[in-house]
Amino acid sequence: MRKPLIATLLVLTTTLPVAPLQAEEPAAVRFRVSELVELPHPMAAVRKNPERFGITPKQRERFERELGAVFPPEIHPRMQRAWELQNQVRRAVLKQGQDSQTLQAELDELSVLKRELASLRIDAFRRFRDILTEEQFQQVLAASDERLQAQEQLNKGLDYR
Repeated sequence: MRKPLIATLLVLTTTLPVAPLQAEEPAAVRFRVSELVELPHPMAAVRKNPERFGITPKQRERFERELGAVFPPEIHPRMQRAWELQNQVRRAVLKQGQDSQTLQAELDELSVLKRELASLRIDAFRRFRDILTEEQFQQVLAASDERLQAQEQLNKGLDYR
């Protein structure tokens, strides 16, 4: 039961492992694809300590069925391609001095991917919320805020070039 839950929990985590940006950076930075709409990543808090939120076996089953079986196959390939495009554009601008006109096709594709990812994340977030009680949901959101603040502290001063 634990392995399917872990796969499910990856759906809403802050980062999805796709490929390293720089080996010496922390994992949370290496796999970062900037989001079109920044939402909390509540599954990271649940994954870290499901007992803290009183996650029941039935809820775990619903996470797997309603989130894990649906969203990773949709999100992962898009995240991979967005990561590649994001870095391709970054290199083209910073190292090759290209302009937005030259990069129009890459920017258009990246925009479409980020819009699709945002829609998928919003739908996953809604399903996640529907699985939990209102009390559980509020507790997880509070924990997600704590995690986001800690992540922001880690990211301060990192060079994203």
